[in-house]
Amino acid sequence: MTTKDLIYKLNLYAFQLELRNENQFKISTFRNAADFLTNSNVDIFSVYEKNKVNELPGFGNTLVKIVEDFIKTGTFPQLIKLSTIYPASLFELKKVKGLGTKRIKLLFETFSITNLNELEEAFNNGKLINVKGISEEQKEIIYNSLTHVQAGKNKILQDECIELTNDLIAILKNHSQITKVELAGETRRFSEIISQIDILIESENSNIEYTQAAQDKISQINSTGVKLNIEIIGQQNFYYRLNQLTGTKEFNNYFDEKFNLESIKNKNFSSEADLFKSLSIQYIPPELRENELSINSAIENTIPKLVKDSDLKGMLHIHTDWSDGKNTYEEMVQKCCEMGFDYVAICDHSKSSSYVNGLSEERIYKQFEIIEQIKDHYPNIKILKGIECDILANGDLDYSDDLLSQLDIVVASIHSNFNLGKTEMTNRIIKATENPYITIIGHPTGRILKTRAGYEIDIDKFIDACSSNNKVIEINANPYRLDFSYINSKKAKDKGVKFAINPDSHKTSTLKDIYIGIKVARKAWLTKDDIINCLNYNDFIKQYSNNK
Repeated sequence: MTTKDLIYKLNLYAFQLELRNENQFKISTFRNAADFLTNSNVDIFSVYEKNKVNELPGFGNTLVKIVEDFIKTGTFPQLIKLSTIYPASLFELKKVKGLGTKRIKLLFETFSITNLNELEEAFNNGKLINVKGISEEQKEIIYNSLTHVQAGKNKILQDECIELTNDLIAILKNHSQITKVELAGETRRFSEIISQIDILIESENSNIEYTQAAQDKISQINSTGVKLNIEIIGQQNFYYRLNQLTGTKEFNNYFDEKFNLESIKNKNFSSEADLFKSLSIQYIPPELRENELSINSAIENTIPKLVKDSDLKGMLHIHTDWSDGKNTYEEMVQKCCEMGFDYVAICDHSKSSSYVNGLSEERIYKQFEIIEQIKDHYPNIKILKGIECDILANGDLDYSDDLLSQLDIVVASIHSNFNLGKTEMTNRIIKATENPYITIIGHPTGRILKTRAGYEIDIDKFIDACSSNNKVIEINANPYRLDFSYINSKKAKDKGVKFAINPDSHKTSTLKDIYIGIKVARKAWLTKDDIINCLNYNDFIKQYSNNK
């Protein structure tokens, strides 16, 4: 059991209360508790051991008792009672865009739909043709999202995979019978979505008895539905096998064709780098082991020096509690300073995003004043005035050019009207690239991994527009987005387009997502010269700020 398990159960309980039309205060109590645990990264087990659960914000007697029952017995008695009428499986329908609690309740009470599979079956059998309260357009949105969610079942995103595997790897490294352990496969190659976790172990014992801590972590990984492959191999060919287990089938087949592998299969290399050196080729970073392109480049010694974490100088596109962020200006800036960044751009939402407290013109000017006031408190980091400005349906921007020109940087993003046709959507985003005060186009396809496919745009035309208009493309490092994809980013790099790696953070705990964006950039063959926030502050301002 983990804090995440409790968070899930608290959210499920709030959902069950909502289905029963309980009072909003009661519902909010449990949802807010789940949000607090999510945003604060508190380990509820440590807090319980110190007898301080009652000191957590919003944790009254009821929640304290729930935490105690959960930790002592692994159960949530109140939730068990509620699940007698509305099945817990209804909660998974919340993953589908267009399905709120009221519609989920409607589908359950009208058609006895209790899970994703039954919803898909109802669509396929025509059951939902005449359902009241859901328009044809809304049904299309729901169905498209459903198919996307179903395709992501038994798969996890990189952030969850990293968290799960880091713990297991650390435990395995301390095992007396294990001499080496490495992640391989999709995780090491940095696939956007993980369907299988591969771990390679070096040991002379092929029947290792895992500790209870390792078994618990293995069970936790298995509970996600993702496949777990743990392979044990002897010392003689560990790095040869690590390369094989990291690459795709296409990469491995071409690698086998190109080189005489019999001479290296059973050779005891001290590292993978030594293996590649023995073949007289350049080292191929794990992120590039997708296809023959990286092998041919290694033979020709043309793999560039890929960007790395330490190359980043600036943190761009972060939100504060002025819009929908969870932390104040000071908290976000302070964290960026602690992480070693030289400059940070505050980019809260613009006025059309009223549902996330987007900023009116008056509030933007007020924000300017506050930034000026706090600058002196942070001598080690420069604070830039920015905005994430909505691209409206016709391609216009949410503010006048006069206001935009006063901002240091402007991230322009689409947040509405996702269902326009491909031509209309392409023209919309291209028009935005023509505005002289736009610096960066944010999360350009709007996709949410495992939940929402991106809106339709002509990628090649968009890239050409960015190239022609000297616009920067965002690699949104939020692990749910990873947008622009590495495939599209590689295309844009070849056209000379520059990038910004942005975390799109709404709280201090997710600022570290920027390093997930580095993985996307590496997979796209990007160097630090391709990325504008690898520039030092003076060069960044000179080349990309509206206020040079």
